[in-house]
Amino acid sequence: MRKSAIAWAAALALLLLCVPVGAAGSAYIYINSSSGAVSGGVSSLYAVGSEGVSQLGSDTVWALTASGLEQLSAEQEEPTSVTGGGGGLISTNGKIGIASRTVKVGLAYYYNAYRDSSLSAAWLENAVGSGYEFGYFDSDRDFVALDGTDETRLTMRVTSGTGIGVYSTDTGELLYSVSSTGSGSKLAIMPVSDDDDAETWFAGYKYRGGFEYAVLGGGTISVINVVDIEDYVMGVCASEMSGSWPLEALKAQAVCARSYAAKYMMSSTYYYSCGFDVTNDTYCQSYTGCTYVNSRITEAVNATENEYLTYDGEMTEALYFSSDGGATEDNYNVNGNNDHPYLKGVYDPYESKTDSLNHYSSWTVTYTADEIASLTGLADVEDVDTVLSETGNVIQITFTSSGGLTRTYARSACRTSLGLYSIRYEVTVGDDGSVEFTGSGWGHNLGMSQYGAYAMAAYYDADYEDILGYYFTDVSISMGYIK
Repeated sequence: MRKSAIAWAAALALLLLCVPVGAAGSAYIYINSSSGAVSGGVSSLYAVGSEGVSQLGSDTVWALTASGLEQLSAEQEEPTSVTGGGGGLISTNGKIGIASRTVKVGLAYYYNAYRDSSLSAAWLENAVGSGYEFGYFDSDRDFVALDGTDETRLTMRVTSGTGIGVYSTDTGELLYSVSSTGSGSKLAIMPVSDDDDAETWFAGYKYRGGFEYAVLGGGTISVINVVDIEDYVMGVCASEMSGSWPLEALKAQAVCARSYAAKYMMSSTYYYSCGFDVTNDTYCQSYTGCTYVNSRITEAVNATENEYLTYDGEMTEALYFSSDGGATEDNYNVNGNNDHPYLKGVYDPYESKTDSLNHYSSWTVTYTADEIASLTGLADVEDVDTVLSETGNVIQITFTSSGGLTRTYARSACRTSLGLYSIRYEVTVGDDGSVEFTGSGWGHNLGMSQYGAYAMAAYYDADYEDILGYYFTDVSISMGYIK
């Protein structure tokens, strides 16, 4: 077996030069064993200095860190509090302008030929309520009623061109119709409820708010949920993080979800030309309406109502993901653009406390020689080299064939193109040409680790401000106001 030594070399480089216990002016330098890449832990490595050779696990080797001298013992102490990371929040009393407090979410939509979940027909059914009103949403996203029905089960179908008709699901009677729809002109339907607590079933999930329908591409119907941002955030939290998780972790999730949506709302850079702000899937944030919202999620969202994560007076793209496996990453190293100063890689000593809960705290993916040849286009992979970031994540990987041909993947492709769970891994090439990836974490490694947030809240008494200030750099929490 031949193991890539680059991962260890980069990790050792991070240990800096060591200050010895003995004479002033001398220093230790870390090296591998003479046999090449090590298979054991860091304590199996040695330091070589003016006083001879010492094993890293001994009590004679020290490292100069930002916090001063630290002994490099075999057993590293667990952190007892939340320190470092992004350095903490800068401010919690600012204000930030937002486009609206109403979000338009694409539930079934046409984006392009490759992302088309639009429907030949769409159904609605009251879960809580007494009928529907028909009309449109104005430029302020307020509903304007033009007609209505006591029917509680509706079916929407394309009539001709881009027109849509509303029918009783039970009787087939045409209840309302519009002759044309598009990105700027849609059919709107609002559930009716005396207590303003209407909930509507669509595609197996319950939603608050109203709905828009339009034929935006392919001759089929796009379905858009038009909902208050706080109700939307509850739905995202319920889909992206379990409602049984620590309250402070849920609060951090709520601020991230709200900020992410606000960054996209009414912005021509994203989905606005398609008739909505965000999608309900992992292209944006998972959202299943109010189906799984519980009292804990409601409490977390209400406690952070109208709070947004900002950087230098601007809304952040407050990214998050499942688990980092030990460290997050700079946005530029993953996406290759927008070197967001608030999306910087940080070491994560906290997340490992949740390893027993996290199915992706460690993982292995193995490809046979034929499979890796199919992935890379190289018939005989003989060697694999990785380039690591400052926090130890793979940001470039190069496969080399026996004939000297190479195939290189960079940034996010180090994960997505290879079918891996994260960018935090090591690589082993087998004598039979197989390639094994051994790693930790799940997701793009940008922003907040959800399992890290769990650990910080559950085991280190961190509140949501601590969590956000750790995973994001130089950020503030600001209260939103309509521009």
